[in-house]
Amino acid sequence: MFNSYSVGFMNFCLRFFLTFVCCALCLTACQNGEKDNAAIEGMFKKGVRHTLNADEFLAASNVAEAEKEFKLSVEVFNNVLTMDSTHFGAVGGLGYSYYQLGEFDKAVEHLRRATVIDPKFAENHRLLGLALINFGDLLEGGREIQYAHQLDRDTAYFRRSMRDLEKIGQTAFEKGNRLDATMGRQAGRSYQHFAVGVFILAHDLEPTNQYIIKAIVEMCNKIGDTATAEVYEKKLR
Repeated sequence: MFNSYSVGFMNFCLRFFLTFVCCALCLTACQNGEKDNAAIEGMFKKGVRHTLNADEFLAASNVAEAEKEFKLSVEVFNNVLTMDSTHFGAVGGLGYSYYQLGEFDKAVEHLRRATVIDPKFAENHRLLGLALINFGDLLEGGREIQYAHQLDRDTAYFRRSMRDLEKIGQTAFEKGNRLDATMGRQAGRSYQHFAVGVFILAHDLEPTNQYIIKAIVEMCNKIGDTATAEVYEKKLR
């Protein structure tokens, strides 16, 4: 038989033991959590390095090496997301890398997620807009770009978007021209009309840009759309 003192002492010891175990488990969990966070951030930084390397290769016009680095960054960012599915940097990094690889459907998917995680981060809205445009959605793409520049009104940042739109439009029109040359007239007409649409979107963003207006007029005349050409010719100074 245990007397009341013995029972009380045993209860005290049991409570002390349980408290000790709980504290030890919490400490271990915290340490493991810190280790996991450190591993995640270390892997994320590795993905960023691949992305920066790719950007440097692009600046040097080394497309092949840039593609290799972007593919490596995709692999690393995906590994980050297996450990932390809501990692903002990895989600946005994937969107950017997929965009540069021309995988616009995947770019749209991840950039949408990134804009949900942080709706006020302008660059993800801008990239989402460009990806949507490349994917053929000029309307929603234009809205995303407009919203990005409401969030960030820096002039140089806006000029960057205009250059990107010009590049998309010019690339599409040139592709249309090549198809016309190799497969006969009309073969590339959808690309050419798309290109005009991209330049009209750029005009909507910056109505006074004479270079954009002139480009619209020239492209429309080349594809026989004289009605649209006349409308924009009146805007030339």
